[in-house]
Order: sequence, then C-alpha cells, then structure tokens
Amino acid sequence: MTGEIIRIGLALALVLGMLVAGSRFLRKRQEIRGFMSIVGYCSLGQKKGIAACRVGRDLLLIGVTQNSISLLKSYREDELDSSFIREMKDNVRKLKGMREAIGERR
Repeated sequence: MTGEIIRIGLALALVLGMLVAGSRFLRKRQEIRGFMSIVGYCSLGQKKGIAACRVGRDLLLIGVTQNSISLLKSYREDELDSSFIREMKDNVRKLKGMREAIGERR
C-alpha cells in the first residue's frame, strides 16, 4: 500500500515536471517567434486583403489573396516616422472606404 502511494506520487511529480518543462520550452520558442508580428490587416473582400507585418526592423506590406501572397512594399525602420505612419493610416481608411463603396454597388 505504501509502495503504491509512493509510486503514484512519483508519477504525479514526473507529470508536473514535464508540464513545467514544456511550458518553459514553449515560452522561449514564443520569444523567438516574436521576431515577426502582424501590425495590421485591411480586408479588401472575401479572402483578400493587405497585411502590414513587422519582421525584425522592417515593415512589410503584403497582399493576400485566396491563391497567393505577394510582397507589395518593404520599409526599413529608419524610413518610418510619425508622418509616414499617419499617411499609412489615411491610406488604409481610403481603402476601407473604397471597399465599402464597391460593396454598396453590388
């Protein structure tokens, strides 16, 4: 009876240890993946859109369709300033307005 309790306790400790080790591994892996992130996305229709992705110190504008992904423009971090970001936000608003106007015509 005592042997079974010890064996169950050891098995529980092993499972908990594996959970902690897995959690640490995934956390470190996520930090590495932090190298790339999606800054924004503008849908231009069903399964179509433009994504802004930060990769390291670069900002990439990517066109996304159902069948392909295309690099539209690439910016280095030193090219980006507040006026550029404002201009990009205005362009996204214009694209959304165009999308809505096209949707209303259908």
